Amino acid sequence: MKICGFVGTEFPDRKERLRVMVAAMRHASDLVDRSFCFLDGGLASLGRSPHAPCLIWNGDRSVCLALSGHVTGPDLDEAFVNTLRQSPLETLRQLDGSYAFAMYDRTARSLVLAADRFGFVPLYYCHRGDSIVFASEVKAILHVLHSRKLDWDSVADFFYVGHMLGNRTLFHDVHVLDPGEMIIHRRGESRHERYCDFTQIEPLPREKVSTQQVASLFTRAVQKRARKDMRHTVLLSGGMDSRLVLGALKAARITPETITLEHADEYEGADGRLGCQVAESLGLISELRPTRGQPRYLHRKTSSSCFY
Repeated sequence: MKICGFVGTEFPDRKERLRVMVAAMRHASDLVDRSFCFLDGGLASLGRSPHAPCLIWNGDRSVCLALSGHVTGPDLDEAFVNTLRQSPLETLRQLDGSYAFAMYDRTARSLVLAADRFGFVPLYYCHRGDSIVFASEVKAILHVLHSRKLDWDSVADFFYVGHMLGNRTLFHDVHVLDPGEMIIHRRGESRHERYCDFTQIEPLPREKVSTQQVASLFTRAVQKRARKDMRHTVLLSGGMDSRLVLGALKAARITPETITLEHADEYEGADGRLGCQVAESLGLISELRPTRGQPRYLHRKTSSSCFY
């Protein structure tokens, strides 16, 4: 199932807010949205296939799950929703992939938000009194807020270090879930919990780590993400990281297409030239594109699985 993103709100005028938020995230005409309104709010999810369920339910439709990203292993079905409902922390600790999700339990009148342990798939949220609004993109939240006040400390951080610090965004009171974080919102109160914290993981002793072991783990991670029944695209540069991904795919006998961005104004386009040379040496279909400054353009124009 391919989910492009989701939104949710706990405000009384939920239908109108969901409509506005979904419209803000509709980047292509082929996106299909599904929504579910509950007593205090609602969820809406956008997917590319009209036949794919954008929202996942348990058997009696008392629990609704919206998920964005990719999960490896379990089927995203009724059994998964029930397991997640009963033991959210333990389920998340065992879950593999890059994802964010929102789950509403109508019986408990509770909402659970979570991000993967790496924070690869963002999920933004904003508290307004006892209510909460959340979305896969900041602009969906901004479209339903009466104030778009900038967080000037975050703006300063962005220009000083190149990114925001912690869970802050450029906008006041709008935050992003930390990697490995879960929020449980019930009856106007939110509780934040961590199911994974890399700072608490004991590093392996040097004698137990080898180059061969690291290479094997990396190759397995890439191959786990790739499916042989899908077309794949690698955003190939002249750097080492994309070449390592490409090598892992080739080891799995998967032949991807490649896209290389030109970056003509940087080192006379050396990055683009090197990327094309790598693709040519492996006999791969390659395309050199001028820099457009809009990374999401790649999602609209590539196959359904894209490696960065």
